[in-house]
Amino acid sequence: MKNKKVIVLSVMLVMVFVSTVSAQSLKTGKFAYPGTDLILRFHAGGTVQGISNSSPNSVLATGRYTVSGSRLTITFSNQASGDWQAVAGKTYVYTIDDDETFSGNGEEWVRIGK
Repeated sequence: MKNKKVIVLSVMLVMVFVSTVSAQSLKTGKFAYPGTDLILRFHAGGTVQGISNSSPNSVLATGRYTVSGSRLTITFSNQASGDWQAVAGKTYVYTIDDDETFSGNGEEWVRIGK
């Protein structure tokens, strides 16, 4: 009987661990791609804006984002300008490393503030 209790407890602990790991969240605010001028600004409600360090008040790209588990998907609108022209109409998928960083496509983005 003791062995059954240990096995059940082990299974429950594994289930809690897996659900905690797979349920990542991402803080809203500004995220920078170090070594570049690019900044993504995430807003509550699923909207995202592409801005740059050199023009922080000018929105150069807009889009929507979703989070599913540890997966972040960003889909940009068909219009973008400046440093953000290449993302127009494209979708990018990243892995959320923790609530202040995400990575993928050879990039790592880091939260820099609100």
